[in-house]
Amino acid sequence: SLSSPPPRHFLTNCSTLLGIEYKPARGGLLQMNYNGHQVHVRACHVGIDAATVTSRLQEDQVIQQQKLWREKFAAMGRTVIIVGYDDMEPLSGMTLKLNALQKLLTLFPEYQNKMLLVQVGIELYDRRGGGMDLDYIE
Repeated sequence: SLSSPPPRHFLTNCSTLLGIEYKPARGGLLQMNYNGHQVHVRACHVGIDAATVTSRLQEDQVIQQQKLWREKFAAMGRTVIIVGYDDMEPLSGMTLKLNALQKLLTLFPEYQNKMLLVQVGIELYDRRGGGMDLDYIE
């Protein structure tokens, strides 16, 4: 939420230091206008319930799926798997992640044929159910 301390402090600093105001925008974002540019701010908090994840990993169905995926990746010769789960929008960090992965593979070429990135992209929807940032996705 944008009312929690980190986003609120960020917005207060923008207002104080840059002299700009902000207002609510579609999709739960806040909009600021700075030097003729519209800037949107969104705060996302992710929490993982470790006890639930640990418990679910012991379920028969999950163990069977793990086995299938391990066999599939092993057949491809991939022993290092990186999984990403991100919103499909410009500020999600996907681009930075891909750049970092490219740099990693350049610095450590021994992983080039061993590593596999499984990236899940989640499309965002506004309050009316329309897709957001569709131009970015394409």
